[in-house]
Amino acid sequence: MYDRSHPPFASTIIALGTELFGMSPFAWRFFGNLFGLMMIPLLYAFALKMFGSRNTALFAAFLLATEFMRFVQSRVAAIEVFVVFFILLTFFLAYTLYRDSMEERPARLWLLPLIGASLGLAFSCKWTGMFALLPILPLCVIILLRECKKPGLSPAAHRLVYIAKFTVCAIPSLLILPGIIYFLSFLPVTYKQGGFAAFADYNAYMANLHAEYNYDLPFISDWPEWLIVKTPFVYSSDAMLASDGVMLKASIVCFGNPLLWWMFIPAFVGLAALCIRSRNSRDRQNAMFLLISVFLMFVPFFFIGRIKFIYYFFAYVPLMILALCLGLRALMSQSRITARTAIVYAALLSLTFVLYYPVLSGMFIGSDYAANWLQVLKSWKLIYS
Repeated sequence: MYDRSHPPFASTIIALGTELFGMSPFAWRFFGNLFGLMMIPLLYAFALKMFGSRNTALFAAFLLATEFMRFVQSRVAAIEVFVVFFILLTFFLAYTLYRDSMEERPARLWLLPLIGASLGLAFSCKWTGMFALLPILPLCVIILLRECKKPGLSPAAHRLVYIAKFTVCAIPSLLILPGIIYFLSFLPVTYKQGGFAAFADYNAYMANLHAEYNYDLPFISDWPEWLIVKTPFVYSSDAMLASDGVMLKASIVCFGNPLLWWMFIPAFVGLAALCIRSRNSRDRQNAMFLLISVFLMFVPFFFIGRIKFIYYFFAYVPLMILALCLGLRALMSQSRITARTAIVYAALLSLTFVLYYPVLSGMFIGSDYAANWLQVLKSWKLIYS
């Protein structure tokens, strides 16, 4: 393995591309692009299950498709797209179980091992994948309490049996299975390099590296700055002299679409308002799920002292898109906005994607283009060459 800064599973997936297609840029980027594309139909399925509307599901998928960070992370052979995909899959499965608890039929407990497996795969890509466990546990408690209130479990003895059954299924699935998958993800390393000792050495190296990772970099961005998109992360920059003597420059810059990310703060506030004030039971329950999921998964960043970057927020973008869709649907139901408003908003997001495409893709452009058309905040450094 060439990189020991993170668990090896995501790197193994990337390396599989080179086994299939040879050592080439296409091979390195193949599976990253594939997982980035698969996130779009996965979010569509998530939104369809949450809202029961194909139009809303298409809108959510479109927001993710035109999102800057998903596009960039899918194309640079980085590991973020893999951990975010498995986190999104984890919450999709968790929401499926959550929805079961809102219906008359019993919840499908076989979903718990699938949630644990997806969580383990996220953890095996990057340690931050386990942040998803923080909201999953209280959500499971909510699911259990709802199940115990269903008519089929009215005798106290039946409730106790079900609680025991749920617990016996949940604890191994959510607390043990992810650890087993995490350990197994190291087999490509441990098989040839000394078994468990190599596993322990690898993890000790990662722990020491991240504890001491405090370099002075120009694109450091702490969590209070992420939603205002203060400091983009620059992956690459280059320059060349065109045939007419004009200096052209290129960058691959990772940041969020500001027209989308700047809406996340009111969308999050809207979740709290819907939890308290909504008369629509389904909207209230959806808001509670998203509020718990986003907030509790974000809590660890309050206590992490090492340097951070804006792409750490990537894992929260799909959930915040669902929160934004929920808020827009609530406003439409109150006749405060119309569907035309959402269409205009989607068109503006498309326009910004086209406008910023050169600095997302590494296209050579004149430096004046970035300065005159793309520089929204003074803190943005989109061209480094």
